[in-house]
Amino acid sequence: KSDPYCIISYENYESTTKVCPKTTEPVWDHEETINIGENGDNIIHIKVMDKDKIGKDELLGITTLDVRQVSKAGLMARVWDNLSQCKSGKLQFSAEFISNQPDIPEEVETDLVKEDKQEPPNE
Repeated sequence: KSDPYCIISYENYESTTKVCPKTTEPVWDHEETINIGENGDNIIHIKVMDKDKIGKDELLGITTLDVRQVSKAGLMARVWDNLSQCKSGKLQFSAEFISNQPDIPEEVETDLVKEDKQEPPNE
């Protein structure tokens, strides 16, 4: 079992979720507001890490979130995305585009849930 947490980064901004101890199916219920500049980067990076008491934390997987997709959709609810740089794993997130001006991305909010199963659960 792992002690997973996420590192969310965008340009010079970085945030970390709580650690979910001893699980392969963490639920973070993490909400993040990220200010997006008009000419800013288009990608939010999400690294899933395993917290280790001794030594360096281990990378469990990586995914990215394209700001342009969120802006176009307005709301992306409970989306599953495969993690890369690992054997298997998926991350579920929701993201919402909030703008004070049309066509200028300003904020993206994300909620994260990681799932190690191959297929998303049926709803």
